[in-house]
Amino acid sequence: MQESNWCCGFRAHGSPDEPVVRGEFFPRAGGRSGTFLLCHWPWALVGRAAFLFSCCGSLCSELTTQLGSSLPLVKRDLAKTEKQRRPKAVTERRVDATHVRELAAPAREAAAGWFSAAAIREVVESIAIAFMLAFLFRTFEAEAFVIPTGSMAPTLLGQHKEVQCPQCGYSFEVSASEEVDSETGAPTGLLVVAATCPLCRFPVDLRRGNPHGEPYRSYKGDRLIVVKFPYQFGAPQRWDVAVFKYPGGARTNFIKRIVGLPGETILIRNGDLFVKPAEEEDFFHRNPVDPQRYQILRKPPEKVRAMLQLVDDNDRLQPGWSKRGWPPRWAPENSSSGQWTPAEDWRSFTFEGRGQARLVYRHYVPTYDDWEQAIRGRTSGNLQRQLVSDFCGYNTEVTQNLRFAGQHGGVPLWATPTLLAGMSAFRPEPKQMGLHWVGDLAVEFELEVKDPTGSLAVELVEGGRTFRCLFDLATGSAEARIDALPHFRPRARTGVNKAGRYRIMWANVDDQLLLWINDRVISFDPPAEYPALGNDRPSEADLQPVVIQAEGTRVTVRHLKLYRDIFYIAVRGDPNSFGRQIICDFVSPIGEPLTAETVNRALSDWQIYAARKPQMVHFPLRHGQYLVLGDNSAESMDSRLWEDRKFEYYVREDLLIGKALFVFWPRSLDRIPGTRIPVWFFPNFWKMRFVR
Repeated sequence: MQESNWCCGFRAHGSPDEPVVRGEFFPRAGGRSGTFLLCHWPWALVGRAAFLFSCCGSLCSELTTQLGSSLPLVKRDLAKTEKQRRPKAVTERRVDATHVRELAAPAREAAAGWFSAAAIREVVESIAIAFMLAFLFRTFEAEAFVIPTGSMAPTLLGQHKEVQCPQCGYSFEVSASEEVDSETGAPTGLLVVAATCPLCRFPVDLRRGNPHGEPYRSYKGDRLIVVKFPYQFGAPQRWDVAVFKYPGGARTNFIKRIVGLPGETILIRNGDLFVKPAEEEDFFHRNPVDPQRYQILRKPPEKVRAMLQLVDDNDRLQPGWSKRGWPPRWAPENSSSGQWTPAEDWRSFTFEGRGQARLVYRHYVPTYDDWEQAIRGRTSGNLQRQLVSDFCGYNTEVTQNLRFAGQHGGVPLWATPTLLAGMSAFRPEPKQMGLHWVGDLAVEFELEVKDPTGSLAVELVEGGRTFRCLFDLATGSAEARIDALPHFRPRARTGVNKAGRYRIMWANVDDQLLLWINDRVISFDPPAEYPALGNDRPSEADLQPVVIQAEGTRVTVRHLKLYRDIFYIAVRGDPNSFGRQIICDFVSPIGEPLTAETVNRALSDWQIYAARKPQMVHFPLRHGQYLVLGDNSAESMDSRLWEDRKFEYYVREDLLIGKALFVFWPRSLDRIPGTRIPVWFFPNFWKMRFVR
């Protein structure tokens, strides 16, 4: 068998500050060597991929060459043997058995070469090389990880159930992490039996034999690819989703978002993050020394868009919402000069150009008692307006212990046939109901322009301040305005100046105003960033946080959606604490026992909520230290709480593994899409995604 003529390897060049890795191909006997450079990524990724591809190519080429060199030999010897065995045309002679065996010996030797010691050794060596390359790739380039818990939900999902609300049809995920041990994967004896829809707040029955006829299986967490070379050739960046060794136990891998960099002090206040250079006095005080010296951390537009969480989808709620006698969330405001006209199903609204009209959003939230009356056939129009809160459907799981169900006179939840038996057992704990008002909002809708004249204004309210985007439909220009800043007038060109349909999103997040038209970010000149306005307390206007106003034009709006930003809860661990039951940013839960009624009352009465005393916390960082937080702030064991477990609140640089890149295997499908044909582990291509 022939021997491969090429081998390959690495050589390091450059200085420690500017590392360059050179891959080289060396001829075994004669010939020229080839080289390529592996330097800063993304060129490092391309170079290393090319190098590994070349190695695998060389390996395959060697195997092909070896096998190819054997096949002609076998064919040639067999043909020769066959020719020798043919009788002569002129004379016939008898061939004894000994002579036949001698003639067939070369063919047998050639066939035996396939299983010779040398051939087996070369195959084993080739397989070993392939495994070695795979291990090198895993060690230095990329690795697959499984998300065990929901601390990064809804960005990344841990063990969970997928639920489709039987009332509004919205699909959402709910945590099932309590059903299995996060380290061993063994069942814990707990079963998730209910969850609450984040849009319509309907409590969904997840028990076996539920009225919806759904099995509601539990699925493992997202599987994702983590790339390691960005942190080998550069420093971690803010807002990266990073995998690291847990400082409290280096054998455990955690995944969180990096928010604080070395040499900074991070302040958490009113759901937002603030930063200033770290000073020595910050390390000796648990409370912030001077909060006025901090500047807000503003997420870039692509991160804002990826981290927004849905609060309302008008297409889902209507028309079933109105049929129950409940007031619609989106409704025209009474006006003498003009009026928005709702469609029959209340999913779209049209303005015909006479005068001025306002379409307003009010956050009506049904309670569990409201839903119980609706299920029993009783209408109820007494829904209360509430402040938009950090309610998250992923956190609303209700569990029951299978080992003790039915003991001591208790009745297991699955013994009751329907929800008509009462919904008290399906209520999540009060701490899961969203305890914090969120003022950073975004509204999205489709605008159909029929007559490109007049104007359209979109308003968001936070803490009594109004943040407006005014569109001139004749010229296509947009202007950002804030009622508290009369000279604040950033402008932008949008292209919304002709008849047609446009997808518009207007956001007020992290003290900046952002605009998207047809999923493209529109740049304002100057950037629409504004200073602190002191609007960190809700007002009566926050019960009506969104307004769409039309004047002198003919337009229709549809597909209305409302989103909220992540609310980072200001809490810091205490080594002397004996366990934390509630993660909230106020010392006392509104001065009363924390129940579903007190939570609903505080969110419905802005004065009660504004009277609470929020807290703020800070985290100073030295060289090589990073602050990491989970996107699911109410259910995340992240940097804020590590001091509860008596170790530091930061991640050392040497514990960082890599950056989360891509979810390559979300939960698999149980059946072929669009059919009832069951198929195990059918790939869910629709949920494969890059991690933002």
